[in-house]
Amino acid sequence: MSFRAKMITGIVLIEGLFLLAILMSSLGILSQSRKQALVTRAASDARLFATAAAHALVSDDIGALQRIVRQVLRNRGVTYAAAWDGDGRLLAHAGRNTVGAHTYQAVASVAVDKTSYGKVEIEVADRGFGPILEQAGRRIIVIALGEMLLTGLIFWIFGRYLMRQIAAIEAGTARIAQGEFGFQLPVTGGDELARMVAGFNGMSTQLKALQEEAAREHQQVLAANEQLKERIHERTEALAVANRELEYLAMHDPLT
Repeated sequence: MSFRAKMITGIVLIEGLFLLAILMSSLGILSQSRKQALVTRAASDARLFATAAAHALVSDDIGALQRIVRQVLRNRGVTYAAAWDGDGRLLAHAGRNTVGAHTYQAVASVAVDKTSYGKVEIEVADRGFGPILEQAGRRIIVIALGEMLLTGLIFWIFGRYLMRQIAAIEAGTARIAQGEFGFQLPVTGGDELARMVAGFNGMSTQLKALQEEAAREHQQVLAANEQLKERIHERTEALAVANRELEYLAMHDPLT
């Protein structure tokens, strides 16, 4: 996997998971707030139910108690209501006693002058909130996937620009490794990558200048060597002439 692919994949995963965590956390906070509100409402309705049922329980009026239970069941969201006497006998109830993820129970004691005459119970169900949460969860997944795709597209475009600059610098370093100096890369923009390319161009120019200076010094050394060879040749010729003259003088007498 190329560096650009690794960078895009990493950023997309981080962004997507971070957004998903934020949205799911928000959804959880919303669900918890809704649950707390329903629990509070169920407790309040149970206390009102206990107050309304107190006279019927004290007087053991089952008919009136049953009417009160049916009246409580008409309240929005209430799915079950029941009343028990002090001995735990079920005297009246209405609705379906079900337990679900979005069903909340509340129990209240029926007391008169600190004497308990029984208890009442209601169940409140948030039937419409469950589908809303499921729909919100699906939307969150869609939003996270869309954000990941958008992030991937943006960083693909950015990575293309980044890798184009890096590829140009890589090609330039390969040419320098082959001994080619002095060439210039195109500089586009004014960001850090552009300044890096400009610095690379400056380095290439300096290397070219050093190469030319080294070539000049090499030519000067070659010229000095040629001059030295000529001087040596001249001295050798002079020494040869002197040797011949000395040999002649040694072998001949000018008087004879």
